[in-house]
Amino acid sequence: MSAECREKIIKGALNLFMAQGIKSVTMDKVAASLSVSKRTIYELFSDKRQLVCACLADFKMTNDQMREELRSSTSNSFSYLLEMFKYSVSMLRTLNANFFTDAEAMFPEIVEEIKLNKSAQLEHFKALIQDAQRDGHIVQSFSSDVLAEVYYGMLSSMRTSGYYDYSRTPSSEILRILCNIYFRGVATPMGLSLIHELLGEDGAGE
Repeated sequence: MSAECREKIIKGALNLFMAQGIKSVTMDKVAASLSVSKRTIYELFSDKRQLVCACLADFKMTNDQMREELRSSTSNSFSYLLEMFKYSVSMLRTLNANFFTDAEAMFPEIVEEIKLNKSAQLEHFKALIQDAQRDGHIVQSFSSDVLAEVYYGMLSSMRTSGYYDYSRTPSSEILRILCNIYFRGVATPMGLSLIHELLGEDGAGE
């Protein structure tokens, strides 16, 4: 079986899992959506667990690539944090909240294999925040440890929250509200200018 066929199945299944959650998507649904036989799928993946594992690995790789692209396209750490946040908000409108909860409940060993542990993520965020403080974009007197915890908690709650259908609200409005909650209060005037730039605002009235 060709690598192209395998890639097609992984991408198609991942789109279904992201839209509907992992638990509700059967192998029959995957086959029907891709117009391929179940036999073809089972020739490449012995069971749903193996397919989910491949999909989650692909999801992580895609997100890692996106983070690398954002890092190379931004000139400072605060802009990078803002752009990562913007990317996370855009995911809210397309990603079923059950995608992560199903993955962690049904395949915890897979999730642990492909994700960074919390301490590694916190250290990454802390380093970015300290860079932003040195650059004059985040208030220096604020604890980088606390800010890293807040940023980590914010992203975690956004990706697992099932209490609100984010597709009901434009991405720009979600981004504006959440930036007001999580970033404006810690930003210096220089940092605020980057927030205005992200939101397409002129900064009048500040």
